Amino acid sequence: GVNQELPKIVLSTDVEPAFVALGPKHCAVGMNNRVWFYSCVTPGSCELVNEQEYVGSVEVVSLNATHASVLIEGRVYLHSIEPKGPGVAPETMIFPEKEDE
Repeated sequence: GVNQELPKIVLSTDVEPAFVALGPKHCAVGMNNRVWFYSCVTPGSCELVNEQEYVGSVEVVSLNATHASVLIEGRVYLHSIEPKGPGVAPETMIFPEKEDE
């Protein structure tokens, strides 16, 4: 019901975030041009799964179950939240694509 207690998740970060985004399985916190992505599937805790640095200041972050979209200077950066392997950066797609000059 409405008053049902849900498990709480405590997330300790190294910095005080300027923004927070919540998805079905993840939480993202960040400031300026950096975002830290945490997996929150384990009840009662979150684990850092990815850290991204972008080319400009992050304006908005949205999450679904597997991907993050990050708005920076009128462009959306779309990438998977979790890397495919250790040391492998997620492939990023940028919208709109830059026009040929």
